[in-house]
Amino acid sequence: MIDKDTALNIAQAWIDEHYNNKPPNVLPKRLPNINLILFDIFHPFYRLQRLTDHIEALRFPGNRVVINDKYTREEDFGWIFHFQAQRFLTTRNKSWMLVGTGPLIVDRCDGSIHRMHSHPQIEVVIEKYKQERAVNC
Repeated sequence: MIDKDTALNIAQAWIDEHYNNKPPNVLPKRLPNINLILFDIFHPFYRLQRLTDHIEALRFPGNRVVINDKYTREEDFGWIFHFQAQRFLTTRNKSWMLVGTGPLIVDRCDGSIHRMHSHPQIEVVIEKYKQERAVNC
């Protein structure tokens, strides 16, 4: 069994590996500016543009992705950590905001980390995790 501080360190290490430690040359280049209103929001190019906008925000120095402890939840199975771009958290400027990133679960029993899908009803995702959870302490 692990404690909250250990779980927090595990989650931040995952975020660092997947977001903060990517050298700029491996991030995709920004697509040319186009009028996205012409596209259906489900069009693949629109999704790609949104992804590159998301990644572009991470290119700026000092814009690390961090855990937003305001929304950390403790459950019987472990902790749920939400994360966000530090620059958005300090400025509240939506152009720096990461969107579509679901929270991370760190399991209390074994310290395993699980990426949750972004979903408007987080309780649905939590229940699904509880049902599929393989480890019972």
